[in-house]
Amino acid sequence: MSREETIGHLLDDRLHAVSVVFGRILGEGVTIDPESDFFLLGGHSLLVIEAIAELRDRYGLQVPARQFLQDARVSAVAEACTRLDHTAGDRR
Repeated sequence: MSREETIGHLLDDRLHAVSVVFGRILGEGVTIDPESDFFLLGGHSLLVIEAIAELRDRYGLQVPARQFLQDARVSAVAEACTRLDHTAGDRR
């Protein structure tokens, strides 16, 4: 697998994880796609903390809370996620 394919696969995994977490937290019947914004779908600050915790505990992903203030779309949050076993500068 080439480096580009590996990066694409890792981003797909993060997109999936963020989509699942957003969907669970925001409830059934909410349509989630890469451009879905957490706050526009009904999320709020307390649910951000829940999303961060679930991404960490269930998927081993870390995302800073400030990401939700900068851009709360699924794709942006997924791109900002890092694996817990890597340094913040190594976004895998």
